[in-house]
Amino acid sequence: MIFITRRLEFCASHRLYNPSFSDEKNAATFGLCNNPNG
Repeated sequence: MIFITRRLEFCASHRLYNPSFSDEKNAATFGLCNNPNG
């Protein structure tokens, strides 16, 4: 019997961000959850 497999990675991430805050205030308020790449 032959098995063919494929390994995939999936990242279901989110970003906490308030557009009315400055970048510095968003970073201070949300910390690591403010990463634009999730």
